[in-house]
Amino acid sequence: GEDVPGGQRAMVFTITLKNPEDRETKFEDDAYACHLYASDGQEIEWDGRFYGERGNTGIGVVSIKPNGQLRLRVFFVVPKGVSPSKFVFSENGANGRSYSQSVTME
Repeated sequence: GEDVPGGQRAMVFTITLKNPEDRETKFEDDAYACHLYASDGQEIEWDGRFYGERGNTGIGVVSIKPNGQLRLRVFFVVPKGVSPSKFVFSENGANGRSYSQSVTME
C-alpha cells in the first residue's frame, strides 16, 4: 500500500457480498461506488478501487459461486481534523440500490 501523508489517517472498510442464488454471478467493480461523508456533510475522497482480502491491487471483475461470498476492502485517507460519520456502498445508475452505515473513528 501507499503511505498516508502526515497527520492524515487511513480508514479501511470490509464489505461482504453474498450470492444467495443457485447460479454464479459476477461482481464488476465499475458498477459500484463507495462514499464516506464527514459529520459536516463533506465527502472524503475515495481512491475508486475495490481490493481483495489480500493484496493491494484492484479486483476488476470477479465471479461469486452459488451461495458463495466475496469480501472486498475499500480505502480512504481521512484528513486531519475531519470526523467521518457515514459510509455508503451503492450501485451505479439511476435505479441502483444504496446501503449506508454510520461510522466513527477514534
